[in-house]
Amino acid sequence: MPADLKRQLSAFVPAPRAVTVASLPELPARDPTDPEGAPLAVRETERPAQFDVLAVLRAIDQGKVSVGEKTRRPSAASVKTLTDLLVGGDFYEPGDEPGPMKALAWPLLVQAARLAESAGNRLQLTRVGRHALSAAPSATIRLLWERWLDTTLLDELSRIDVIKGQTGKAKRSLTALAGRRAALRDALAACPPGR
Repeated sequence: MPADLKRQLSAFVPAPRAVTVASLPELPARDPTDPEGAPLAVRETERPAQFDVLAVLRAIDQGKVSVGEKTRRPSAASVKTLTDLLVGGDFYEPGDEPGPMKALAWPLLVQAARLAESAGNRLQLTRVGRHALSAAPSATIRLLWERWLDTTLLDELSRIDVIKGQTGKAKRSLTALAGRRAALRDALAACPPGR
């Protein structure tokens, strides 16, 4: 919006209400918005993530994670290897839609945080990555989060095939990745803890 128009509008248009996040103390057993009442489940990830990040770093250190040269995404074999190492496996069974999530995301997050880099088609730990093997997993996860906010290595929308216009000229109509991540960060920060 042009600055002069913004000044004129601010004189008589009321400021928007503060954003609030509706929350519940506990998740209901079934989705109240679904006519079929699909079952809902809580999947705790805080503690498993502390084990998963170390498992992924160790797998990379052992040369078990290969990635595409251009995409930098893990190969199918690497996704299978990582799925077997992750606490509770992945969110979906192999072959189910939308496909692997955790096993695909961890190598990308590790690369975005510059804990690993590709050497040919294999990932190898950087100096910071080697240090992360002996650091507190919570510190490593914080580093992953902070660097993920600024990376363009992966646009998560690319995993959603029904969103058209993600490539070619139509790509210009999408909002910038950094802005979407900042909005997500702010929304998560507004969520009440423990709900």
